[in-house]
Amino acid sequence: FKLENPNDKYRKMKKINKGSSGLIYKCKRISDGQELAMKMIIPKNKTEYEAIQNEVGIMMLCSKENNII
Repeated sequence: FKLENPNDKYRKMKKINKGSSGLIYKCKRISDGQELAMKMIIPKNKTEYEAIQNEVGIMMLCSKENNII
C-alpha cells in the first residue's frame, strides 16, 4: 500500500460519480496520456481507513495487471 499523491501522476478530467466511500473521476495518466477511472476514497475514521487499507492491499496481491494504485 502506497501513500502517494495521485495528482503527481494523474490529471483529473471530470467527476463521473459519487459513492458512499468516495468520488470517481475520469482522469489521464500524465506519463502516457492513457485515460482511466480513479476512485478517491475518503475514510471517515481510523477504523474505516484501516479496513480500506487492508482491502486495497488484498486487491493489489490478487491483481495480475498493474491497475490498482
